[in-house]
Amino acid sequence: MFKSCLIGLLLAASLEATPIDSLQKTVEQLDAPFGYDLSVRVLKGKENDEDVMLLLHGMGSNNGIADILRTYTEIPDHLVSFNFPDASIRDGHYDPRRTTFGTLQEILPALFMMKKLVVDGGVKKLNVYGFSAGGGALVNLVGILNINAYDNQLAAVGITKEDKVKILDALQNGVIILDAPLKSVREIIAARGNDPSMVALAQRYGVNQFEPIDALQNWKGLGMHVIVYFEVPDEVLSNRDDALFGQRLKTFNDKGTVQVLHGSHGGHVSYHAELWKAFTSSS
Repeated sequence: MFKSCLIGLLLAASLEATPIDSLQKTVEQLDAPFGYDLSVRVLKGKENDEDVMLLLHGMGSNNGIADILRTYTEIPDHLVSFNFPDASIRDGHYDPRRTTFGTLQEILPALFMMKKLVVDGGVKKLNVYGFSAGGGALVNLVGILNINAYDNQLAAVGITKEDKVKILDALQNGVIILDAPLKSVREIIAARGNDPSMVALAQRYGVNQFEPIDALQNWKGLGMHVIVYFEVPDEVLSNRDDALFGQRLKTFNDKGTVQVLHGSHGGHVSYHAELWKAFTSSS
């Protein structure tokens, strides 16, 4: 009994929360090799020592997602947000052939942020929130960490094989939150029709094998705690593949847990109560 209590105390100590001053210092020392300003922000949690949540925004959004989530009383964490390469672009105002959506270049900045927080900042438990396209990117980056196909590209931005293991450990200690995630561009086309910009994106995601619903196969053997929420109806992404996406999450994340939630709260971009109630219960 004494031995089990000692192990519990050691585990608790190893996963202790992160002081805000330490987190701020890590971000201040950021030197990102991507040729654009990631515009990293840190918003203090409810207490000085809290868990850390990294936020991955959706298409057309930016690091301002932190301001929205800070209003949610269910989230005590320190919030860290940044800009993806194509932050703030809108449908109809960009050339899909020139964006980073559906490429490794979209995902590398998020992996770089995780490396800074976990390896350089000492964060042992990392919660990650991915909304819409950010949820799709989150699915892809977890898979990339779990396979060896991109090790050379990761090394080029300072992420070693040892770093990958540490990041995966931190993610498995935390919660993966997929809020109305992008499942595939194919699903959007099936709902909206063959819009040329969507067809171009689907080709990009397909060629690079980054359609999230297919990339879940790269999660095999992981033990993530995942909460996935689907808005019904989802006027942006549709709901055709909700059930298949949830099933594949459970199949490939075979050592972890998956909570599949549904709700109707007025649309894709809204406060999804069931999701945050589940997050509170998991913390």
